[in-house]
Amino acid sequence: MAKRYYPLDANTLFGEGVTLTATGNVQKNGSDVVLKIGKGRQDMALVIDVTSYDATDGDELYTFLLQGADAANFSGSIENLAMLEIGPTAARTGGARTSPTGRYAIPVSNDLIDEFTYLRLRLIAGGTTPSITFSAWLSECP
Repeated sequence: MAKRYYPLDANTLFGEGVTLTATGNVQKNGSDVVLKIGKGRQDMALVIDVTSYDATDGDELYTFLLQGADAANFSGSIENLAMLEIGPTAARTGGARTSPTGRYAIPVSNDLIDEFTYLRLRLIAGGTTPSITFSAWLSECP
């Protein structure tokens, strides 16, 4: 993976050292982390640092979805703006390559069909014993 610098701003942090074992939105203190980025097109990078994940059964799959909405409570229209799939070869639909731990950076925009004001990060976890630890944030594109 490329060794690029992606600045971290606390205002665009979804979470640091988060461990998830089931499908759900990234949360802090029991509430979904929702970032308000405002109207107008915003081009950025979704940065996900994966420090560990369980792949012992060979069927664990972790799909990150960056979702956009017009309302802070994500009522109404929700759009998937970016997707990242992590897991062993046998589980991945993305191809025959076991995903390494490390940094993943995906160029994204809040402008897809509409310009979305609010963003959240969702994980869809599957398999026998899913568990993944990561940090995630939005950064300026280098």
